[in-house]
Amino acid sequence: MQYAPRPLLAPQSRPPRPYITAIPPPPDPRRVVGWQFDISLAGQALNVASGTLRLRSRTETQCYLTLSHLPNFDLSDSIGEEILINTREILEDQAQRSSELLRFFLRGVELIETPTDHTASLTGVRQVEYGNLATVALETVMTQSSTNSSQRWRLPLRLDLKPGDTATYAGGTLHMAEIVFYLSPNNSYMEITDG
Repeated sequence: MQYAPRPLLAPQSRPPRPYITAIPPPPDPRRVVGWQFDISLAGQALNVASGTLRLRSRTETQCYLTLSHLPNFDLSDSIGEEILINTREILEDQAQRSSELLRFFLRGVELIETPTDHTASLTGVRQVEYGNLATVALETVMTQSSTNSSQRWRLPLRLDLKPGDTATYAGGTLHMAEIVFYLSPNNSYMEITDG
């Protein structure tokens, strides 16, 4: 018995195997030893000694920024303009790592002038979607206080927390309704509150 030869098949082309084109960088082991802050209004730098930034809510919300030692110009002319706050982490080898902390639009200004200082309380609004909420285990909490209706934890400044997240520490839990950043070159920290 004879069998017909099997037909020859043309070689099939195979798509190239996918390769990973980007590898996430490893965590940076360098310790943060200080902070610097760059604040601008309508593109004009505000050279200030220190500031306090208060954030509430996850999406559209009021922002409250108090600045001390302001330059001498009228901020009321800038209603509706954008305020941008950038942070620069100073690492132990004196390298710097920059990131944007927040931007929002100015809605109100209250100026307080003393013989030695100018202080401004700025109110603004911003629209931001933080994405997925997270539960974050804190390694360090500087102080803890509480009332009948709320808790307040003070901790070293960090940029990965957002309103709506949940923090845990030493068996305790705090749902972050408000975050306050205290911005100063020599002593920067933050407080989180659940009430």
